[in-house]
Amino acid sequence: MSRHVVILASGETERRALPNLLRHLRREGVSVGFFADESGLRRHLGKNLGNVDASQPDRIDNPKLHLKNLLAGRLYTAEMAERISLDLDVTTITSKSASFSRFLDVVRNGR
Repeated sequence: MSRHVVILASGETERRALPNLLRHLRREGVSVGFFADESGLRRHLGKNLGNVDASQPDRIDNPKLHLKNLLAGRLYTAEMAERISLDLDVTTITSKSASFSRFLDVVRNGR
């Protein structure tokens, strides 16, 4: 099954940001940000994060795999990522994850 992403870039800022956004998503994905808000992720999952050291989320090897394992059989889909993100605090995430902070800067400022 192939996956496609459609991004509408309506202005100069969006057009300039697009390559940086895609580069970040290929390199980091969004899962690393979930671990930066350890208490929000624990609250959503209803359990401890196991052997993941969430104190340095940018150093977690394959955070998406860890997240899939923590979901214990539930599928990690875009809808699941959205539900998880609703329980997380973006201020906490940006303060603990430099890579997510850079990603957010690109989204907001096109740099």
